[in-house]
Amino acid sequence: MGKKKNKMKNVEENETYEFENYESDSTVPFPEKLDQDDLSLMDDDDLHALGRSLNDSIGQVGQYSLNPYLWEVEMCYVQREMHMRSVRRAAHTAWVSNNPSLESN
Repeated sequence: MGKKKNKMKNVEENETYEFENYESDSTVPFPEKLDQDDLSLMDDDDLHALGRSLNDSIGQVGQYSLNPYLWEVEMCYVQREMHMRSVRRAAHTAWVSNNPSLESN
């Protein structure tokens, strides 16, 4: 079997898919490429909003049988950051509960 070519390799930032002959919202912006540092500085609400937006875009792109790869990659980074925060929060809660002298402060 041959390798599949990635049709999206020469995509410029801030481009959009334009869907012709569709009555609904006819463009989906390409995802903004965010650095891991940018994601780590976002507050939880912004991070979750970005995740929802990417998920909606993946659905729209998939609806028209287009390649959602770029959105899926960015979604993976967002989900990874949300998971790391969840684990860090749980570890902090466990640590505080194991150090009762800190709870009263």
